[in-house]
Amino acid sequence: SPHRLFDFLRGVRAFVCFGIVGILPAVCSQSSSAAVPTLSYFYPAGGQTGTTVAVTASYKVDVWPPQVWSEHPDLKVSPDKAKGKFNIVIGKAVPPGPHLIRIFDKSGASTPRAFVVSAAPSLVDKEPNNGFSTAQLIETLPVVINGKWDKGEDVDSFAIDLKKGQWLTATVDAYSLHSPTDPLLHLLNPDGVRVGFNHDRVENLDPRLAWRAEVDGRHVVQIASFVHPPKADVRFYGGGAAIYRLKLARGDAPTPLEPIGRDESNLPKATEEKEPNDATDKAQRVSPPLTLAGVVSKDGDADRYSFA
Repeated sequence: SPHRLFDFLRGVRAFVCFGIVGILPAVCSQSSSAAVPTLSYFYPAGGQTGTTVAVTASYKVDVWPPQVWSEHPDLKVSPDKAKGKFNIVIGKAVPPGPHLIRIFDKSGASTPRAFVVSAAPSLVDKEPNNGFSTAQLIETLPVVINGKWDKGEDVDSFAIDLKKGQWLTATVDAYSLHSPTDPLLHLLNPDGVRVGFNHDRVENLDPRLAWRAEVDGRHVVQIASFVHPPKADVRFYGGGAAIYRLKLARGDAPTPLEPIGRDESNLPKATEEKEPNDATDKAQRVSPPLTLAGVVSKDGDADRYSFA
């Protein structure tokens, strides 16, 4: 009868509604538990062409090991059995510069992070190296030091032997690697007196310092950082993702600044300033494009250059 049919349909509607209400929490629970992987950084943040580097990653993933994507076929990244560890094989065909890596699973893919390949040898900073007297000795240059500010107030120090007239070039990549830092560089002479300082370079917050040694002896490069974005309390920052790469080179002229993605192998040396070039009629003749390396040697000194 119509009444019995109505009762039947009302029962079906109640069953369907109950079923949907019962199923939805399970569906929502399953979808919310499957989080998309995240990847914050690798440490060390790079390595030399033709080597294998064991790195630790800051990551989140539901199931270990995740799958890994690398932008270069000869940059092979494989998860270790230990969670958070990866082995990165840098083939000789991988050009110097940053290369993107991401992890992924069935839930999605992480934001890609840069792993920087260099032609120069790489090493890792060794604690304790906070002060002038405990600076880590660097005997072979050029070199790239992969470092990390482990805790607040951390300062890493590196000792380099220079001869009078030699140039030391120190270049930092930290902010450019998504490290939440605003780094700074100090250079101390053999007496412990600060003779060089740099906080930012033109492109970003990462510093670069070039210095011509005034005396023979062991000089010390010190690197520290503030947190970025800045906070109200001003202090040296450390911990978490506070990683950096410090390239050190010495020679007869400063090493030209190369963007993080440029091949470093065939860069020309800087043209050195020649005095006297204080007056217009004594301007030093140069031919662009080039990098100039000069010194403002005394009060009132002006260096002038002419080109066609």
